[in-house]
Amino acid sequence: MVYERQLNAQPDKPTLIIPRLGIPTNIFAMVSDNKTLTAKDVMQYLQVSENTLLKYEREGIITPDFRLGNRKRYYMSSLEKQIKKLHS
Repeated sequence: MVYERQLNAQPDKPTLIIPRLGIPTNIFAMVSDNKTLTAKDVMQYLQVSENTLLKYEREGIITPDFRLGNRKRYYMSSLEKQIKKLHS
């Protein structure tokens, strides 16, 4: 994906823009202070394979919080709540 620099960005902190949407890539960090995880991060955290994570998603055990492009993202706090719900 090609990004373009925002014209009024500070030189020490460049803000990247998603061209088609015009949304700053750091918008999700601004919305929430939660740590955002990728699917790979979740697999490492839970120590499961990709197939197992996909199975959990199909069964509704774990759900992604949002998508960035076509990539699933999870909040750590939400993931911990979903795991606690399994054990109760």
